[in-house]
Amino acid sequence: MGGASSTRPTRQGSTKLVGVDEYDGTTGCVVVGTFERAKGLELHHVLMPGLSVAPERLPGVHGDAHRERTARMRREQYVGIARARHELWLGYVG
Repeated sequence: MGGASSTRPTRQGSTKLVGVDEYDGTTGCVVVGTFERAKGLELHHVLMPGLSVAPERLPGVHGDAHRERTARMRREQYVGIARARHELWLGYVG
C-alpha cells in the first residue's frame, strides 16, 4: 500500500489505515503491508490470513526449486510472526 494513508469507517468509528512504508510507530492505526516491508517493525497485533503449510508445486518445477520456494515462504512467514508483540492471528487455507 503506497502513497498517503486513508481512513476507513468501522462499527466503532474510523480506523486509520497506514501503509507499512509510512508507519511511524503511531498507535491507533492499522498497518497494511507485506512480510518483507514489515521487517524490523514491532507491532502489537499481527494478522496473517491466507497462509498455507507449503506452496503448491508448480508444473515443470523440479524438487530443488520447490524446496527453495518452500524455504523462502517459511522465512517470510517467520518475519511476519516475529513482528507480533502481544497477539498473533494465523489463518491457514486447507
